[in-house]
Amino acid sequence: MAEWGGMTLTAPAQADPLELPYRAALIDWDGTLAQTLQAWMRCYLQACQEWGCPATPEQVAAQFGSWQGVLDLGVAQESFQAYWDRMDVLLAHHLPSVDLYPHAVATLQAVRNAGVSTALVTTGRRAVWGPSFTKHALEPLFDVVVSGDEVTQHKPHPEPLLLALQRLGIPDPGQAVMIGDSDKDLGAANAAGMDSVLFYPPDHQQFYNKPILLEQYQPRHQCASWRGIGTVLLP
Repeated sequence: MAEWGGMTLTAPAQADPLELPYRAALIDWDGTLAQTLQAWMRCYLQACQEWGCPATPEQVAAQFGSWQGVLDLGVAQESFQAYWDRMDVLLAHHLPSVDLYPHAVATLQAVRNAGVSTALVTTGRRAVWGPSFTKHALEPLFDVVVSGDEVTQHKPHPEPLLLALQRLGIPDPGQAVMIGDSDKDLGAANAAGMDSVLFYPPDHQQFYNKPILLEQYQPRHQCASWRGIGTVLLP
């Protein structure tokens, strides 16, 4: 039983996994479970200012999710590692205090009670997202965690998603869905052969072009809230 949007949700006590659309939900961290995008933006802008190449929010948003993208913002190749060392310091200050999206925890509890397995699949290094994950006591809500530290190829390559399914013991990608906010998440789902959910709350307009995401990646579902994600996983 869980509180969800002012309502008390009681998942079926003996839910038959065959009656649910998916056996597993793979979930992105940044911008999907955790409200980190604005924190990342602040860190990018501050680091660029310190590097003498001030960028606008629009310029930062255009290269969001690309480690090499800072070169397009004016960071010299020889300063690339030093820039990211500084970013690590800024992120360590800002990210642990971020909130989760509303209703995310209650939704995860409900779908797990119904028999859906859950995996966190993030490109981020554990040192970056781990403190916030621990702060919100999320470990009991996930059967599997696949971090960027653990794979050779990152999203949109399917390796992280397929590794999560392997750890969950689910051989058929068609029985899983990837929930994410970016082209990396949707592209990885397509490459892995699984459905995807585009998570696109109103504040994502600053970072992503929704019509382009829908046209290029054709996610099976799109949701503006975690309550909407709940209706996808538990129709």
